[in-house]
Amino acid sequence: MKKRMQVWQAAEVLKVSERTIRTHIKSGKLESEKEHGKRWVWVEIPDAEMEELAVVSEETEEAEKVATNDETLMNLLKEKDARISDLQAQISEKDQQLLRRDDQTDSLTRQIDHLTQLLAVQSKTAATLAEQLDAIKQLEDLRKRPSLWQKLFRRNP
Repeated sequence: MKKRMQVWQAAEVLKVSERTIRTHIKSGKLESEKEHGKRWVWVEIPDAEMEELAVVSEETEEAEKVATNDETLMNLLKEKDARISDLQAQISEKDQQLLRRDDQTDSLTRQIDHLTQLLAVQSKTAATLAEQLDAIKQLEDLRKRPSLWQKLFRRNP
């Protein structure tokens, strides 16, 4: 019965080296095909050996699945690590932005406090100037009033 197997399996079954199998493929003594990057060979195997080979083949396929799963898992882990690194970099950048915003907020708060103090000083100054203006107006009113002598003699200046 003909069985399809990989080059290394055919070498084990026929008890020859992989190089010999490849030489037989090139010379046309063995039928082969390439699928998904792997070279497959058709080998004539007696029924007794076929049962033994089926067990070995199942074990080999299972090992290949595990290896493929391990490789997939490793790739996923690498992608996860890369994503974590990217997110950590983004977090670090956001932290820096927050620190800059905090500094800006502190600076603006200090400026508001300073402007509030200036406004209070200006308000006091405006109140003082208003009082002085009232006093000046009162003095002017007093000057415009006729004096006692002027009232007595009715002379206007």
